Amino acid sequence: MLAQAEAIRRECRALIEPVEAALRVSWLPLELNSALIARVEEISGREATRSWVHASLLRSMKGTLLKPVVDGLTRLGLGPQHGLRRCSYGWNLLYKNAGHLECTHAEIGKATLVMVDAPAEATTESYLRALASAFEGVAIGLGGQHVEADFVQGEHISFSVRWAS
Repeated sequence: MLAQAEAIRRECRALIEPVEAALRVSWLPLELNSALIARVEEISGREATRSWVHASLLRSMKGTLLKPVVDGLTRLGLGPQHGLRRCSYGWNLLYKNAGHLECTHAEIGKATLVMVDAPAEATTESYLRALASAFEGVAIGLGGQHVEADFVQGEHISFSVRWAS
């Protein structure tokens, strides 16, 4: 795993440097994120990238931005469907000029999120797989088990997230 992380840092140096140099409140271009995910998937493979996205999101859920939201949902006894409903707010915090994300359906055990007006960078297969993995991470972080997510591209991009409680 360490050798793989070193390979990613070496191979993705030009993509990682702007991220590390940015202020915590800087907007980073979606193109940069999309390119980094594509390269990580090339180097590591799909399953390792999925695990990396899960770990990154779970780490973020313990950080200063998301921890208060996660703590509030948990204290109220709310589950993954409630967290997934809030993903559109996170999308707007992370990206500008990147389309819209909306949770169109959420109930215990499943949720549907739809992305509309997404730029080309947000519609690559590797990026969409990473987004599906991020939605899995939200469900896992809020107590979901046996979590799976997938997506369908059409006029809009629709993500289906399923889990057991």
